[in-house]
Amino acid sequence: MTSAQRNQLWFWIVAAALAVFILLLVARWRERALEDAQFASYLTGDATRGAWLYETKGCAGCHPLDGAPPANTPDLRLVPEEHASFNALVSAMWNHAPAMWRRIQQTHTNYPYLADEEVADLFAFLYVVRYVYEPGSAERGRLLFANKGCAECHAVDSRGQAEGCGGKPSKCEGPDLTRAENGDVPILWIQRMWNHALSMRERMERRELPWPRFDESEMSDLLSYVRSINTGPRSPGDLFPADARRGRRLFRAKGCAECHAVKGEGASIGPDLAQLPRMPRTLGQMAGVMWNHWPQMADWLQQRKVEVPHFEGREMADLIAYLYALRYFDEPGVAEAGRRVYAGKGCNNCHGPDGRGGRGGPDLRGRRGTYSAVSLAGAMWRHGPQMYAEMERRKVAWPRFEKREMNDLVVYLNSW
Repeated sequence: MTSAQRNQLWFWIVAAALAVFILLLVARWRERALEDAQFASYLTGDATRGAWLYETKGCAGCHPLDGAPPANTPDLRLVPEEHASFNALVSAMWNHAPAMWRRIQQTHTNYPYLADEEVADLFAFLYVVRYVYEPGSAERGRLLFANKGCAECHAVDSRGQAEGCGGKPSKCEGPDLTRAENGDVPILWIQRMWNHALSMRERMERRELPWPRFDESEMSDLLSYVRSINTGPRSPGDLFPADARRGRRLFRAKGCAECHAVKGEGASIGPDLAQLPRMPRTLGQMAGVMWNHWPQMADWLQQRKVEVPHFEGREMADLIAYLYALRYFDEPGVAEAGRRVYAGKGCNNCHGPDGRGGRGGPDLRGRRGTYSAVSLAGAMWRHGPQMYAEMERRKVAWPRFEKREMNDLVVYLNSW
């Protein structure tokens, strides 16, 4: 091999290596861009538009969010009881649809039309409502405030007379919670508790007070109590809509990834936050979980001489939005499982065993590759009353879906 040939060979080796590097770089950039795009619109809809639609489409007439709903009507802030992913919300809507249609007929209410985009916006709004809404008992919270030792440092003025700190409110080291600005806003409650936890622990150790722990609903009760006595200025709207994409960046910048993995990527000292067996359903529950584990997290950081991160402005709101976004979408379904769902739920009775149409059901193959939980929910809402009437005529039961089944069915429909 001549010198010129060797030089040419090395040129192509280097060029090939550089090309592979560029391809990997582009692939990684594209992956990050897709992730950013997902979290930029992580709810597959606009929660702000969803709030407007919730009122204008008449949803609030049966499912008010500012009080108890009518008898036999579910409170959408609480149903289902556990953390709800997107598919869980769609499944709940599908399962409850016949009862909704009967109520609409009984009350002679106009049946609202919902486009697929509007369905996505409504679900985005309902998802946000579920984790922002704080059901709790102010009376239980009042007892917790005393029993958990909060009154040792914080004064309250619930009966026109300042209380707390052993009967000497002026000696309180913590702020008066009745006058704190946005003192009862859950996301700011989490942020302030995190930021001041180190100084609170120092005071508690100095007074030989134990670090209190809160069970699942207790922090929500405590927040309800503070809400009942707080008279400070409030502007919680400044925190929303939260930016899950920015929260994802904060997760890394604040060092959360030093302890916690997300979907297997990152450290494994703490639990993988995308695979928790049970996600806190509300911000109050999230506050309780973070408070209970704060001493362990702080000790680990201090042992490694890592500064405990501080959060300002909307940072905690964005971070929490990211954590909830991780659980909004379920893992991809399985086509074979979806095939069994399709047959087991009786879809083949109307749409045919191969989806090409049958007795009273349209051809489902016309939307090949475009099915989603949103499109199924939208089609069900627009055409469901006719479907339900036909099924009643044939004495066929309306199928019920678990959230995983809906996911599998979507994958199966897109596999045709």
